Amino acid sequence: MPRRRQDTRERFHFDIADWSLEYGMHIDPNHRPKDTFRRCWETHAVFVNGPLRSRTHRRVQKVELRVYPTELKVDTWPTTSNGFGSVIRIRGGLLEALVQIPEASFPSVFLGLVAGKIASISFTAEFGDKRRRIQDLYTYREPFNPDEDE
Repeated sequence: MPRRRQDTRERFHFDIADWSLEYGMHIDPNHRPKDTFRRCWETHAVFVNGPLRSRTHRRVQKVELRVYPTELKVDTWPTTSNGFGSVIRIRGGLLEALVQIPEASFPSVFLGLVAGKIASISFTAEFGDKRRRIQDLYTYREPFNPDEDE
């Protein structure tokens, strides 16, 4: 009989070693009204990575977090949504995750990184059968000290 995986929640706290902004814009000159994508679209994301500093049961040494803006607003967040991101995979000691934050918050996070005011990030992920949801995200001005309580 296959073993059922237990639902768990884990906090991952990592120091920022490097980050980058990626931007793209596309115009489709052959766009038709029934096409899935709009005639013009753009994408931008911040990629943040660094060493994991918190203790965890998983074999993770490094974290790569992709931060995307979304049109959703905090006060009108859908009641059907139990997270705003997910852990994509954990492989070779690297945890890859993505979060979607409100568009209004994205410039603040980006400017904090540019100004060097964000030294570490933490998030909580809920793991279960076919679930790897991220349910909170915090930025910190100081690097993480695993000996201090969060």
